[in-house]
Amino acid sequence: MHSWWESISKARTRIHLLSTLLPETSSVLSFLADSDRPARSLLLSSAAYSSISSSLSSPSSGSDDDSLCLWLYDTFLSADSELRLVVLCYIPLLSSFYLSRIHSSSTTSAISPTPNLAGFEAVLLVLYSSEVKAHSGIPVFISIPYLSQPSLYHSSRNPPSNKSNPINNNPSSRPLVGVLSPPLEPQMAVKSTKRASIVGIALDCYYKQISQMPSWSKLDFCKFSADWASQDCPCKSDFDDFTTQKPNNFTESSHGLSGDSRGHNEIEDVVEEIRHLRSEGRDDELRSQGVRIPLPWELLQPALRILGHCLLGHLITEDVKAATSVAIRSLYAGPPTT
Repeated sequence: MHSWWESISKARTRIHLLSTLLPETSSVLSFLADSDRPARSLLLSSAAYSSISSSLSSPSSGSDDDSLCLWLYDTFLSADSELRLVVLCYIPLLSSFYLSRIHSSSTTSAISPTPNLAGFEAVLLVLYSSEVKAHSGIPVFISIPYLSQPSLYHSSRNPPSNKSNPINNNPSSRPLVGVLSPPLEPQMAVKSTKRASIVGIALDCYYKQISQMPSWSKLDFCKFSADWASQDCPCKSDFDDFTTQKPNNFTESSHGLSGDSRGHNEIEDVVEEIRHLRSEGRDDELRSQGVRIPLPWELLQPALRILGHCLLGHLITEDVKAATSVAIRSLYAGPPTT
């Protein structure tokens, strides 16, 4: 009971402090603070999200004296699980504003000085540091089984010994072990060489809790992903042409489709959905208008995981699916990787 009340009291304190930073929504925030689960109510409040988004998008936001960035930083350090979810909810916004301003300034560095984005960087670093601590200097491995071996569900209970099994004696038949994520090194500042890795880790933290994120946060990430990839690549038309053609792997016959009809039907369903989005004009509505962002693997990997959830996850709203389709087509058309 003491722990439960302490968590509520801490959340109410954080929300009341937030209301002093966002006076235009102080009445809404006060109402959220009085709920039974204030942190959860703040996470699921579209009005609070809109107000915080507006503040983060301000041209003066992200500096070392940005009080909202300080609030996000201190809230994550509170170690309360529900308060941490609130901070993670704004990582797509914060990452996009940070990357777009960094790359906008790099193209005009001779004209304007490098912007002060220490506030944004502090929030990204606190998430990165939490992952460094969680990994304890150990890389994340992935095991890829040798496909010529029978699966777990087809092997006998008493498999033959290694001496009588030529597959087990073959070193190439052993599972491949690859490094999914190398050991994370502690970082005291966001260096240009480590920027993609730090932002990517922050996005990975978001992905780990994505099932608890509200739909408007996912929608913003999808729109920002389309912005990062841009849509000025002429190869985008290649994918559009594909949606008007049937896959070459299947042929029609008097008895239906030859080959894997189930796979063919799934492909046709995806193609038809993309046609539907374009026919409604939603493709133009969701078209990116932002700055083209280089997407090395450290950024592209978590971005694809998030988009995969937004397209195939359970209980995803139609507007999120539509924005995800546009983002995926943009990434296909020409993802910048350098």
